[in-house]
Amino acid sequence: DSRALHALASNAGYSFQLLRTVIEVNGLQARRHLQRLKEELGGSFEGRSVALLGMTFKAGTDDMREAPSTIIASRLLAEGAEVRCWDPMAQPGPGQPWDSTTRHAVPLEAMAGADAAVIVTEWPELRDAPWAEAHTAMRTPLLLDGRNLLDGAAMAQLGFTYMSVGRPTVRP
Repeated sequence: DSRALHALASNAGYSFQLLRTVIEVNGLQARRHLQRLKEELGGSFEGRSVALLGMTFKAGTDDMREAPSTIIASRLLAEGAEVRCWDPMAQPGPGQPWDSTTRHAVPLEAMAGADAAVIVTEWPELRDAPWAEAHTAMRTPLLLDGRNLLDGAAMAQLGFTYMSVGRPTVRP
């Protein structure tokens, strides 16, 4: 939406510097959170498995345009991670990064054996996911909640290291 607004402003001859800066900062946020996740995993994604929970740019749509998951998946793959994905509606086209990821029918399948899970899209199904089972199924119960969808204290009680946006990491 911000890119569309920027394009409209540009087409009207208006240089919307503030909006351009917002777009740049938004792009940096995904990289910043991935850096936090990498540090939590010992400094490398090489040989790690990461589950991306949600691929579309927002819940309730199959729209992949401008989806943060594309940036995240590309970065993880470039740094040697295996990327496992779940989304109930996403229809990614052929090409990178999606040709190099595996899709799963339910979130628990995507998290099985994973070193970390990242909530990218705030699908309601994730609120009610079997998190206790996911804790047991994951190799490393590390969760980065990019949408602040879940309660950090509750996730820590289940045994997760819970990272979120704008809040401190909560440990079991």
